[in-house]
Amino acid sequence: MDSCPQGSEVECTTTCGSTGTGTCDSSCNLPAPSECTPPDETCNGLDDDCDDVLDNGFDCAAGAEVACTTTCGSTGTGACLDTCQDPPPGACIPPDETCNGLDDDCVLGADNGFDCIAGADVTCTTTCGSTGAGACTDACAIPSPSSCTPPTETCNWADDDCGDDVDEGLWDELISDVTVAGASTDALGPALAYGTTSFLIAWSENPGAGLGLYTEALDLTGSSLGGGARIAGPNLNIAGDIAWSGSEFVVGFQDSRYGNADVWGVRVAENGEPVTVEVNISTAENGVESIRVNWTGSAWGFSWLDMRAGTRLYIADVEPVTLIRSYEFPVTGGAGSVFGHFDSAWTGSSFGICWGDDRAGSRQLYFKTVSRMGVDVVTDTAITTVFDEVYTCSIAWTGSEFVVGWAGRKLAGLRAGYVMRVSEGGSVVGTDVFVDQVASSSPGRPVWVEVADGLGIGVAWSRYGGGRQSVVVRRYTFELDVLGEAVVASDGTSDAVSPVLAWDGSAFGVAWEEMNSVADSDVTFSRVGCP
Repeated sequence: MDSCPQGSEVECTTTCGSTGTGTCDSSCNLPAPSECTPPDETCNGLDDDCDDVLDNGFDCAAGAEVACTTTCGSTGTGACLDTCQDPPPGACIPPDETCNGLDDDCVLGADNGFDCIAGADVTCTTTCGSTGAGACTDACAIPSPSSCTPPTETCNWADDDCGDDVDEGLWDELISDVTVAGASTDALGPALAYGTTSFLIAWSENPGAGLGLYTEALDLTGSSLGGGARIAGPNLNIAGDIAWSGSEFVVGFQDSRYGNADVWGVRVAENGEPVTVEVNISTAENGVESIRVNWTGSAWGFSWLDMRAGTRLYIADVEPVTLIRSYEFPVTGGAGSVFGHFDSAWTGSSFGICWGDDRAGSRQLYFKTVSRMGVDVVTDTAITTVFDEVYTCSIAWTGSEFVVGWAGRKLAGLRAGYVMRVSEGGSVVGTDVFVDQVASSSPGRPVWVEVADGLGIGVAWSRYGGGRQSVVVRRYTFELDVLGEAVVASDGTSDAVSPVLAWDGSAFGVAWEEMNSVADSDVTFSRVGCP
């Protein structure tokens, strides 16, 4: 039987294996593959038309792995559908993420896994350590400090704009100097503290019948909120110190109504009005000086120089409401060893105390810590050794260590101010830092230190220059690096001495004694910070 009728049109196998058509030859044989005409291409994953391309004419070869568009628009891979159509985005497998400013892998946005999106605006660290802005690099890296544009300077105790100054153009006196007292009488020796919304200032004033103790509350503009009246005296009252408990102030002061200068205290509301009458806390046969007050969290800690048996430092634990002394102890010994103004600061568990002491033959600065009951935690420790004379000191607790400011002469040199860091254990951290020449006639503490919570240290001092004494306020880091320029807080037309500082959460209140003439001294207040 013939394979196919001669000359008839028959199915045959093409060169690519598909079933085509051809003409049966004269010997009734099927056409050879080369004589077999391929069929039209169909969607079957095969090469039907023998052009070496599977499913040509369709989107893709059925079942083949093809490039496709993912759900996030990147080019991924997937299997061509049985209908020879590209896989839909949901069936398209995304590629790995690359740095190109796009979301390749459809996970977590563009350039995830890299530092930033190429070309995008990002925050970065400037050459001075502030947070600036720049463009993410082509390698998806945060721009280098030199390519990071600094921000505008803000008031934050830091150099934001990399201009080498701190808060330049921002840190200054916020109010004009306010004469609190003494326009026509003699006002002396201010003490200053801040509560929650206002400052309390205390001073001694002589309206002609002897020194009396006065207080006045001031708001942040220096405007009076109340007080301003005599709350003790006239009995040679001398303002010592003010502390804030969280609800009210206590003012510690000297009062000589019984003949000798004794330790007294009075509770004062934040509006400047006395809460109770003044209370005699301690009586010394030969008088007291330089009273300091600290709030311990549950009681008032009073400390003072006491001359009952030589000159020694005493400390007393005082009940918060009645101001009755629970007990008192001498915390230094040795007649005549303590002199000048001392200072104390509460750490939360003990008092840090600094004072001048000549026990070693020259006036050096000493330090110790004592408990509320006057028990030594760290015994007397000399923290200077090269000074011929140390006059006064001021101490503040930073939360981890003390900062001490004092005035003295280093090896019979210039009378100058210094600051020093001291550990809670009494070890000097680093070296003393020179502040400035200080006024020699300042009757109080010519160098005052105050902590600005979480920010740094404020230092005020009485500077002598140009024939005048002026009060200056400067900021330091906790490491005692200078922050910016000094700010003069008095007008320079009269002598300004005995500065005190109080931090209000954003700026320093500063009070001082303005010596207009021998017969007329004013107590003046200002506020230094950023607008």
